[in-house]
Amino acid sequence: MIRKRLPLILSEMRTGISCTAWALVACATLLASPSSATTIIVDNNNGNNVPGDTFFFTGTWASATTTTGGLFYGNDFLTHRGSQGSATAKWQPTIAAAGYHEVFVRHTTGSSRTTAAQFIVDYDGGSQTVLVNQSTNGGQWISIGTFLFAAGTAGAVRLNPDTGALIFTVADAAKWESAPLPTPTKVSTWGKLKSFYR
Repeated sequence: MIRKRLPLILSEMRTGISCTAWALVACATLLASPSSATTIIVDNNNGNNVPGDTFFFTGTWASATTTTGGLFYGNDFLTHRGSQGSATAKWQPTIAAAGYHEVFVRHTTGSSRTTAAQFIVDYDGGSQTVLVNQSTNGGQWISIGTFLFAAGTAGAVRLNPDTGALIFTVADAAKWESAPLPTPTKVSTWGKLKSFYR
């Protein structure tokens, strides 16, 4: 019994992760090194997207190419004025393999830009709303969090524009960058050793 148990205990001591005989498969997944980094960018212009990565929109959006508020991604960006009624935008990537990705969005700035663009991240397990101030930090990738995504096209970033009559909301591009697994919580092995050899 001790011979069978010892390699498992040594593994726990090296990694700080508790592995049990009935959970070796799950533990092996946690201990595996993350896959090589991948980056996916979905533009508001589908002509710039690889097959499988798609931008959708509803309502009225106008194409713009001004650069005074920062450089946009691709050929142009879209703007929506609140007085133009309801509208939505959605960036949908094709995720090759399930894993964690940090999500970024991009916009240009302007005096009439919304200070609370409502981005909704659809991830594996739910959705989360993140507000982005589009009156600052134009022409940059803005991180809106790291989330777990399943393989396929179930994940997405959605945008609900500001409803203020004279307020403009920008839809430009979204980016997914693969991220390492969250750091597992370490557990004490000394207590396990004492109780095992007691």
